Amino acid sequence: MTQELYYIRGNFNYQIDILIESYDNNSIILNKKNDNLNNKVKKTPFDSDDFMSTIIEQIRLENDFKPLVINSIFIMSFSLFEIVLKKTCDLLNRSNPKVLTLNDIKGNGEIDKFRKYLFKVQSIEKANPNTLQWKKILAFKNIRNAIIHNHNKLQNTSKKNYKSTKEFMLLNDYQIKFEEEELSFKIYDKSFLEDFKANCNDFIQMIYFDILSNN
Repeated sequence: MTQELYYIRGNFNYQIDILIESYDNNSIILNKKNDNLNNKVKKTPFDSDDFMSTIIEQIRLENDFKPLVINSIFIMSFSLFEIVLKKTCDLLNRSNPKVLTLNDIKGNGEIDKFRKYLFKVQSIEKANPNTLQWKKILAFKNIRNAIIHNHNKLQNTSKKNYKSTKEFMLLNDYQIKFEEEELSFKIYDKSFLEDFKANCNDFIQMIYFDILSNN
C-alpha cells in the first residue's frame, strides 16, 4: 500500500507542477503580445480609431489574461486533488473493505464525501473536518465554486460582512483586484496556485501518515 500511496501523491504533484509551469509559459506569450501592442501604439497616429482600439486591447490583456489563466489552472488543479482523494478511498476500500462503501456516504460535495469516508468508515483521524488544512481547502473550494458558478463573485455573503469570510481572507493574502460593489475578484498572483498545491500536500501527507500507521 505504501508504494501505491506514494504513486498517487507523486502523480498529483507531477501533474499540478505541469499546470503551474504552464502559467509561466502563458506569461511569456502575454509579454510578447504586449510588446507587439506597444510597438503598434508607437506607429499608430494618436487621433486614429486604431490607436484607441489598440490601447483598449492592451488594457483588456493586462486586466483579464492573467486571471483567466490562473482560474483555468486552479480549476484543473482542484480536480486533480479530488482525484487524489477518490483514488485513496478506492485503494482503502480494496485493501481494507468495510460494510459501508463510498457510495453509502453523503457529503457537501465530492471532496467532503471522500473526507467523511476516510474519517468515519476507515477511521483516519487526520481526515476530521477541524484541521487547519481542511478548513483552508474548504475556502479554496468556495473560491473555485465562485469562479465556476458565480462569475468570480463571492457567494453567501454581503457588502457588510464579506471581509470576515474565510474566502476573502484567503484571497486577501494575494495580489487580487476586488470589486466591492459586486463582491467580485480577479486573481493575479501565481503564488495562489503554489499555496493551493502546498496546502493539499500537507493534508495528503497527514492522512497518508495515519493510513500507514494503521496498517
